[in-house]
Amino acid sequence: MKRIVFLVIAVLMAVSLIAPSSAVLAKPPAPSNGNGVDIFRGAWGGVLTTETMGDLHLNLYFNESVADAEPGWFKASGYSSLLLEKPGKPKRAKTTLLPMMAKYTQIGDTTFSIVILATFPVPTPAPGSVSAIFRLEGTAEMFGSGVTDDIIEGTWLFKMPDGTFVSNSWSVNHLDRRRIKAPTLDLDDPPLDLYFRVDAFAQLFGPWNIDVLERNPGTTVDAYSNIVMDSVRVTFPDGSVQIMTQYSDLFSPEVDWVTYYRFNNIYPGLPVAGGTYVFTALDIIGNPIPGVEATDVWVGVPPPPPPTNTMATWVESPTAGIMASWDPISAIPGSFEPPYIGCYELEVYDANWTEIYAASTGVSSHLVPNSTADFITNVDRGASLEEMANGTYRLNYQIFTVAPAGSAGKGMEYIARDYAQSWWFEVSGGTVSNLHKAP
Repeated sequence: MKRIVFLVIAVLMAVSLIAPSSAVLAKPPAPSNGNGVDIFRGAWGGVLTTETMGDLHLNLYFNESVADAEPGWFKASGYSSLLLEKPGKPKRAKTTLLPMMAKYTQIGDTTFSIVILATFPVPTPAPGSVSAIFRLEGTAEMFGSGVTDDIIEGTWLFKMPDGTFVSNSWSVNHLDRRRIKAPTLDLDDPPLDLYFRVDAFAQLFGPWNIDVLERNPGTTVDAYSNIVMDSVRVTFPDGSVQIMTQYSDLFSPEVDWVTYYRFNNIYPGLPVAGGTYVFTALDIIGNPIPGVEATDVWVGVPPPPPPTNTMATWVESPTAGIMASWDPISAIPGSFEPPYIGCYELEVYDANWTEIYAASTGVSSHLVPNSTADFITNVDRGASLEEMANGTYRLNYQIFTVAPAGSAGKGMEYIARDYAQSWWFEVSGGTVSNLHKAP
C-alpha cells in the first residue's frame, strides 16, 4: 500500500532520526557555557498561564542535546511536569514526569529560538485529568556561565478535542544543571490515559489463485500513540531491528504530529507466524523511553483472497457517484466475518499515489459519492469526486482481516489486494469520465 508520509508542521519537529548506536558514536557538541557543559541541561521551573485556572507550576528537564541534521539546529530529550495548582517559588516539583522533546537554534549571541513538545495532564469534566501534548514556542536567554539567570519564555499551544486550538503564555528559569533519571512510564495507569498501540500484519499484492508466497507478500508494522516520541524501534522475531518512519492516512486524521503520533513501515516477506514483534518508543536522541514498549504476535490465520470480478459504474440516481462492487468473499472464522469482523476497503489514488479518498464497508458494494453531502459518517473519508483536481485516478479494492479474539495477536492479520482488479477514471472540471478497468 502506498502511504502518505506527512511532513511535520512548520518548524515543529522536522528532524532526521538518529538510531541509538549512531547517536552514541557521533554526537556533535551542543551549545555549552564555555566549560563544555550543555547550557540547556538540567531543571527549569516556572509558570504556564491558562485562562481558566490561572498560573500553573511548570517544570522542564533537559537531559541531553545533540546537533540536528538541519544545519544550525539542535535537538534535546527530557521530561516535563505540570501541577494543576498555583505555583510557588520555582523548584523541582515532586510529581509525575512525562516525556518531552525540543528543537532549538541560536539566533543571537546569547539567544535561542526553541520549540518544545511536552506531555502534560489536562483536567477533565469529571474529577481527575488525562494526558495531552502541548507545543511550547519561545525564546531562551542564556547569560554567561551562571545558571539561575537563564530564562525561557513564550507561547504554548494546545489542540482541543473539537479540533480548535487554545494558547497562552509560559516562562521558566534555569534551576540547576543536573540530569534527571528517566522514569518508567506506567501505560496501565488510568489517570495518565497514555497509550502505545502496535500491530504487525501481512499485506498481499496479487490474484487469489496463486501461492501466497507469490503474491508479493510484505510485513507491515504500525504504532500509534499520544506520548511524545520521535521514532519507534521494532525488533522482529529473528532479532533484526528496524526504525519505523512517521505516517498517517485518511483513516487516522487525528495524527497531526502535535497531539497524536503514528509510525508505519512495510518490509518484504510474510510475517513469522506465532512470532513476537517488539515495539520500543525512542526519544529525539534515539534512546528508549522507559516503559513505552509493546508487543504483537502475528497469528497466521488463512490468507484471504482479494476482491475479484470488480465493477465500477457511474450512476446518477438515487445518488450520483461511482458505484463499485465485487464478489463477496467467504468468511474466515474469527478473522473475516463482515460487517462485524474485518471489512472491505475502497481507495482512490491520484497519479502520484497520494490517497485522495477511502471508505471501509462490510458489504460487497459501495458508492464513491460525487458530493461530500452524500458521505456516510465514519465510512467515507477524504475528497468527493467533484472536489478532485483535474487528472487521472485509480480506484483500488481490498480486504482487511483481523487477529481472532482470544488469540495471541491483536489488530489486523492481512490486507489483500490485486491491482489487476483496479479501475481507472479521469476528472475534468469536477466531471468523471473514461471509467475503465485496469488493462
